[in-house]
Amino acid sequence: MAIPRPVARTEHLYPTDVFSIALALIFAVLSFLNLGKADKVLIGLTVDRELLYGTVFLLVGVVLPFLFRLVNPLENRIVQFFRLFYPQALYLLFYHEAIALSQMFYGGRSLDAVFARGDMFIFGFQPSIRFHEVFGNVAIVNELFFFGYFSFFGLMTVGWWIRYGKGDISAAVHALSIVTFSFYSLYLFYAFFPVEGPKYYFVSLHREWYDHLKGYLFTPLVQYLFDNVNLAGAAFPSSHVAISTISLLLNRRYNRRLAYFFLPLTVLLYFSTVYLYAHYVVDIIGGLIVAGIFWWTVPRILAALQTGLEQCDSAFARVFRLPPIAGLNVSRER
Repeated sequence: MAIPRPVARTEHLYPTDVFSIALALIFAVLSFLNLGKADKVLIGLTVDRELLYGTVFLLVGVVLPFLFRLVNPLENRIVQFFRLFYPQALYLLFYHEAIALSQMFYGGRSLDAVFARGDMFIFGFQPSIRFHEVFGNVAIVNELFFFGYFSFFGLMTVGWWIRYGKGDISAAVHALSIVTFSFYSLYLFYAFFPVEGPKYYFVSLHREWYDHLKGYLFTPLVQYLFDNVNLAGAAFPSSHVAISTISLLLNRRYNRRLAYFFLPLTVLLYFSTVYLYAHYVVDIIGGLIVAGIFWWTVPRILAALQTGLEQCDSAFARVFRLPPIAGLNVSRER
């Protein structure tokens, strides 16, 4: 099924610039609404966590246009690569804060009991517990599923890098815009819908964590990430499933050969999220449903927003005196 391509004649901003600035300012407000609820130690000093993060998001929203002013006219392709794809670095920042906000808005309460009952109703047992109990002693199986989980970072990024490297800026901008809009929509939802996932809800899983799962390379790498990042939230629907599915469909359009390689990795990722008790099976089902909804609606939302995006482009160019982005041409259908 064909999906609309963007036709905006923007010269100074990408659609993802507008989305990133908007979400940064929204998250700044949400963070400031939770002042006094949590502290963070920074360089030996204890500071209000949400004052810190709110300030960071405010700075992101304010500073980005000035960075665009400096970077836009530069002809270097590596510089312009980072100019386009910097939102991919912001994904983790927004994701991390969405989880923290969901915890603070609801005082640490969650809806996990509902989703745990959903899995029990469907299967008569908890797949997130049973799955790794059966295979958890097999190192190669652990490594496979930890690799599958880690592959998410490549599934959601590499395809658009390839299009950029081949000079198809239009396709790279289009795919990145769809994935970024989808991610940002989920982050806003997660901030107000607290579901932590099996590894936090079930006492036995939280107590044993991942130390008993032995592997080789990806197992300790992902374990380190789990040990050092707050992941108690953003479980439903699974963004891993939703975004990897959308990315697979986009790669089927823009990188067909790569899509054949990514298909088994995407399926492996689905199972990995349950094997590593990051998600309930109902989270996976929810992720697939959301992927279908976003695949249909987001390109059409972006097409409907083109006039507004062009107006933002003109306004930012006038206010911040932005030069055109070097080599940008997203107005033609390739």
